[in-house]
Amino acid sequence: MNATIDNMDQEISGYLDKITSTIKNLDKTKISHLVELILSIYRNDGTIFVFGNGGSAATAGHFCNDLLKGLSHGGRNKRFKAMCLNENIATMMSIANDSSYEEIFTEQLKNFLTPNDLVIAISGSGNSKNIIHALEYSNSINAKTVALCGYDGGNAKKLANLSIHVNINDMEASEDLHIIIFHTIKRVIENHLCLGKIINNPAPQERVLLKLPT
Repeated sequence: MNATIDNMDQEISGYLDKITSTIKNLDKTKISHLVELILSIYRNDGTIFVFGNGGSAATAGHFCNDLLKGLSHGGRNKRFKAMCLNENIATMMSIANDSSYEEIFTEQLKNFLTPNDLVIAISGSGNSKNIIHALEYSNSINAKTVALCGYDGGNAKKLANLSIHVNINDMEASEDLHIIIFHTIKRVIENHLCLGKIINNPAPQERVLLKLPT
C-alpha cells in the first residue's frame, strides 16, 4: 500500500514539476502583447471571439465568462464584447450535420466578424481543421487573429498574427497552461482597468507585430 502511495506521489510531483518548468519558459512578452491587443479591441468597441474543441472549448467558455462578467461588472460603464463560438450547441450541430464539422466556427464568424474584431483560437495540437479554417477566414477579412497552442504549435501557430505557444508535448499540460495564461491576462487587464492605466497608444513595434492601424 505504501509503495503504491509513493508511486502516486512521484507521478503527482513529476506532473506538477512539468507544469512549473513550462510556466517558466512561457514567452511573457507575447502574453503582454495579447493584453495590449485585447485592450485595443476594447477601446475600439470591437468584439472578441473565442473558441476551441474539447478541453479547449471549456477554456474558451471560461475566458469568455471572465470577459463578460469578471472584467465587465462592478459598475463599469464600458463593457467587453465577447462571444464563445463553441457554446451554441444547436448552431454547431446544424452546421456540422448539414455542412461540415470543419466549418462550425467559420460559418458563425461569417455572421459577425469584422476587421475591427479579435479572434482567439485555442488548440492543443494547433492542427484542428475547424480551428485552421476559422483562422484562414479571419485573416482573409483582416480581423486580428491569436492562437494559443501546444506541442509544436501546428499550423495555427503559423497562421495567427500572434501565437502564444506552450512548447510541451502533453495535452493536459497544454490545457492547464492555457487557462493559467488567460487568468494571468484577466488579472493584468483588471488591474489596468481599476487603476485607469489603459494604454492609449501602443508602441510602434507592437503595432507592427499585432497588425494594428497606425
